[in-house]
Amino acid sequence: MERTEGVLVCVLSVAAMRIDCSTFSAEAIAGEFSLGEVVECEPLALGNAPSYRLQTTSSIYFLKGEEREDDLRLYKQVEEQLNAVGVKQAHLESRPDGDLTSSKGYAVYEFLEGSPRKQVSNDQFEATLIYLVPYFEALRQIQPPPYLSELRNVWTKADSLEFLTIEILPNLNSLSISERVRETSTLALEFLAERKKDLESVDSQLIHGDIGPGNILFDGNEVVAVIDFSPHVGNTLYALCHFFYWQCFIYDGWRINHERIAKGLRCFVDNDIRVELLHPFFVKAAAFRLFGPLMANLEGENSYSEKQIERRADGLLKVLWDEKLQMIHANL
Repeated sequence: MERTEGVLVCVLSVAAMRIDCSTFSAEAIAGEFSLGEVVECEPLALGNAPSYRLQTTSSIYFLKGEEREDDLRLYKQVEEQLNAVGVKQAHLESRPDGDLTSSKGYAVYEFLEGSPRKQVSNDQFEATLIYLVPYFEALRQIQPPPYLSELRNVWTKADSLEFLTIEILPNLNSLSISERVRETSTLALEFLAERKKDLESVDSQLIHGDIGPGNILFDGNEVVAVIDFSPHVGNTLYALCHFFYWQCFIYDGWRINHERIAKGLRCFVDNDIRVELLHPFFVKAAAFRLFGPLMANLEGENSYSEKQIERRADGLLKVLWDEKLQMIHANL
C-alpha cells in the first residue's frame, strides 16, 4: 500500500509492521493530547524511529516515537521563529499539562501535505536553495542550547572535529575495519586536522544538520517545508554541504556536479559565507556520512553492510582529492 501525499511517500513495510504495538495506542495518544476520536492510524516506514499517520475527528497528525524532550523544546522555538517569517514548519502539539510527548514517548506534529524527492530536479534544487536563505537567517536568531555541544550518540561524535581528530584518528589501527576504509579514514582525518583551525574560525549557529533525502517536502517544484529538524551547531556552509552531498554527488551517480554546487552557492553570496572553505566543509560532511555509520556498527548496531561502508569511504576519497571542488569559490 502506498501513499502519494503527506509527510512522505510512505510504503508500509515488514519493518514498519514489526513495531511493538504493546507500547503504542493511537487512542491513548489522542486522549493525552485531546486530539479527538481516532478515525484511522497507519504505521509509516520512515527511518529508525516508529512513526504513524493519525487521522482523528479534528485533524490529521504525524506521530513520531523516540523523540528527546530537549530537542522538542528547541523545536518549539524553531517552529515559532520560522513560521513568524513565513517559512513553514509543522506545528508541534502540546498536552494540556504542557508536556510534548505521550506517556510512551511519542511526539505529535501537524501532518504536512507534500511529497518528498530523493533526487530533486533542477527547479526543485533552486527552490530549495531559495527556501534555505530565510530558513538559516531565522535559525540564526535562536541561541543554541548548551546540550547541543554534548557527544550524545554516534552522530554527534561523527559531527565533532575534536572527537574525530583526537579520539578516532590515533586509534584507527585498532578498529575492526578494512584496510581500504582505514587508509581513506586516515587521509581524510589528517586533512581535517590540518584544516581544523580554519573550520572552527567561522561563525556557528543553530542549523538543520540533515537536509537530505526525505526531509524536504514539495508541492510540484515548490518547497512546502524542510522537515525532521535535526539540531546541530555549525556554519551555514557546512549545512549546505550536507545538502550538496546528496543532491550534487550521491544522487548524481557519485559524480560531483560542480556546476550545480556553484549555482547553489550563488544564492548565498550576499550572506557572508566563507565560500573558500567549501572543500574542507564538504570533506567534513562526507566524513560524517562515513563515520556515523562506521561507529554505529562498531557499537553493535550493525545497520550498515561492509559494502555500504566501503562505498562511503570511496565517496569520501573522491571528495578529498577533487581539484575542481577546491577551486569553485574562485569562479563565483
